[in-house]
Formats: sequence, structure tokens, C-alpha cells
Amino acid sequence: MQAFYNLRTGAKFAIGFGTCVLILLITGAVALQQMGKVAQKARDLAERQLITAIAFGELDANLQRMRTRERRHMQTVYNRADLPAAEQAVEKDRRSVEESIQKLEASQLDAEARQLLDQFKAAWQEYLPLHQRLLQLNREGKAAEATRLMDGEMRTLVRTRMDPAVDRFRQYVQQHAQEAQVVVAATYRKAQVGTVTLLVLAATFSTPAGLVYLPLHHEGYPADGTEVAKPARARPA
Repeated sequence: MQAFYNLRTGAKFAIGFGTCVLILLITGAVALQQMGKVAQKARDLAERQLITAIAFGELDANLQRMRTRERRHMQTVYNRADLPAAEQAVEKDRRSVEESIQKLEASQLDAEARQLLDQFKAAWQEYLPLHQRLLQLNREGKAAEATRLMDGEMRTLVRTRMDPAVDRFRQYVQQHAQEAQVVVAATYRKAQVGTVTLLVLAATFSTPAGLVYLPLHHEGYPADGTEVAKPARARPA
């Protein structure tokens, strides 16, 4: 400390402000690092969880719409003029379900999600032949057989295989979305705490020490604070 007292005023300013700038630079670097962590978590949420959730939502909606179209297709037995439009609508929904499955397959699924998707795909492959048979019965006008198929084999497969697979996947999406939100929130809190801590340290330790001691420790005062008598100036004759 004595060596610091003996420094010139310019050196004290340089040390004080240099320390301030250094701590501010460190604070900025740490803040950027923490913000980068938050951004990475948010990016993971958007690229992985969000895309998976959207693709699953489309799959669920398309599947429900296709089942509704199947019911409407059955009504064409009593109004054959509506059969072409019903055929196009139910085929469009079937393709939409297939596209939704492909979107899920292309997304970044972990092992658990891929296993759930495989379970649904297996049930879907069993459902498609029943679906085609139902449409054929409707085309042939066999309403009674179509109703038995819909209320029998198809309903059993839906309730025992397809709906449970969809429900499990829905639970997976909801659970991982909540976990992702918790991780992002925790990372953001850590970033806040780290940045605020560094700001407090900067405010505490970056005050230029030279300015604190300047009033007493410039060239006219010794380190102990006692004033040194200055030589009297010679008056001009």
C-alpha cells in the first residue's frame, strides 16, 4: 500500500480506471457467456421440443379428422352422389396422417420418443387394411357390414393400440416441454445471479483507489496524512 501512496497522481488514475475497465470487461464477458447458455437452451427448445410438439399436434388432429371422414364416408351408402367428394376427403386426411408421421420421424427424437412413435406406426399399419376394407364396403353399399367393422375390429384396435400410443406420446411431449421450460428458467436465473454478482463486485472494487487517497496522498502529503511544511516562496524584490 505504501508503494501505491508514493505513486504519482497520473499513475493512481491509470490504476484505478484500468481496474474499473478490466472488471467491466470481465462482467460483460460473463454476461455474454450466460446469455449464450440461455440462447442455447431456447434454441434446443425450439429446434427439438417445439418441432416435435407441433408435428405430434398435427398428427393427432389429422388422425381425428380422418376418423370423422370415415363416418361421413359411411353415409354415402344412402347418398351415392356424395361418394366422390367423400373419397377425396378421406384420402386427403390419410395422406396428411402419413405426412405427419414422416415429420415426426425427421425431427430430433430421443430413444423414448422414437420407441413411442414406432408403437404408433405398428398400430397404424394394422389400421390401414381395416380402413381400406371399410371404404370398399361403403362403395359396395354394404352398410351393415361396414357398421360392424367400424364398431368391432376398428374400434377395438383404436382403443387398445392407437389411442394408448397417442396418449403416451402426448404425455411425453407435455413432460419434456415442462422440463425444457424449467431448464431454461433455471439457466436464466443463474445468468441473472452471475451478472448481478459481478456488477456488485465491480461497483465495490472498481472505485479508483487513487481517487480515494488523492486528497491526502498527493505530492504535498506523506503516507501518514500529516502535512509537510512547504518551503516558503521567495518574494520578488
